[in-house]
Amino acid sequence: MVLWRSTIAGRAGASVCLERIKKLSQMGDFTIIRANPTIEYIFSELYTVPERIRQGYIRVKVLELLLVFTGIDMGEEQPEHQYFSGNQIAAVKEIRAFLVEHYNEHYTIEYLAEHFEISPTVMKKCFKGVYGDSIYSYMKQYRLQISERLLRESQLTMGEIAAKVGYLNPNKFTSAFCAEYGMPPSVYRRKSLNG
Repeated sequence: MVLWRSTIAGRAGASVCLERIKKLSQMGDFTIIRANPTIEYIFSELYTVPERIRQGYIRVKVLELLLVFTGIDMGEEQPEHQYFSGNQIAAVKEIRAFLVEHYNEHYTIEYLAEHFEISPTVMKKCFKGVYGDSIYSYMKQYRLQISERLLRESQLTMGEIAAKVGYLNPNKFTSAFCAEYGMPPSVYRRKSLNG
């Protein structure tokens, strides 16, 4: 671990500014940095790296993230800060865990608010503040990510995958998948198997 720290400070010291990163982390009670395409790309690659090189690969990705954080302009106008209490954040995390566990079911905002004893308005704002998206959009993307994995790793039919991720209408599933991945699920499966 000491070697890793000296590598960041030593070899990459000209590029990675730990002081800037420290200041960035002290801008408020907590710091949320929305994933931009660069950050999303860095994290997406971590899911496909072979086990034999994973440890070294993760070190490289950490260095990449530090470089990205170094480049964040702290002077640019920050969006209006919203404060959420620890209880509100804890409730939203519980809601997310519940939804992820029951991803094939659909729940109304009213049901979730009542079930987790939180105001619907606060719940929606806090969820978006913590996870960067509305509950509906977050779960839609989560379901489609599961369906994408099932297309690659299972022999389930399109209808079975649609039902498994909570789409009662396979056509709606196909439309949502096309909008997210730019191709129908059948084409995606064929390409992933051949490519």
